[in-house]
Amino acid sequence: MLRMSSVAVEREALYWQVWSIPGARLALLYGISDVGLAKACKRYDIPRPPRGYWARLAAGQQVPKTPLPKTRQPDETVYIKGWHMADETIKRLIKEKASGPAAAKTIGGELHPLAAAAKAELLVAKPDHEGLVAAATTGPDIRVSPAAIGRSVAVLDALLKRWELRGGRCKSRRRS
Repeated sequence: MLRMSSVAVEREALYWQVWSIPGARLALLYGISDVGLAKACKRYDIPRPPRGYWARLAAGQQVPKTPLPKTRQPDETVYIKGWHMADETIKRLIKEKASGPAAAKTIGGELHPLAAAAKAELLVAKPDHEGLVAAATTGPDIRVSPAAIGRSVAVLDALLKRWELRGGRCKSRRRS
């Protein structure tokens, strides 16, 4: 069960955290959304990394940090109201957030049988009047452009595997 909690953190400490941990992950640590974190930073005049900052860092570029502006109170405390979550929940959410859309690649291995069946059906299907190919006889009902078959099958594969990892069941269904 989640319950409200309030956290007090020094302004300078939050500044260093904002520039050391991506916003979505840091927000999870405080039990708030990334928008909530952005609002707290704005309220306490804490600069945040610009768009593309983390990608540029990951690419090995030197990216300058915006200095923390001075305030009247040098040791100002920032108060953040969020939801208190168990440590295990926070760790899992951060891990999921960190993996993002690329998580499909970490599941890896061969295609899920339903994704493989859909791919086989899409590859031999003839485009309809809208230029789309369809797979609807062995697995999920899918209509995509021929150019998007590979990406669509990869997304379907990731969804099916994630669903089964979470305890869901997927099975083939013959349609007449």
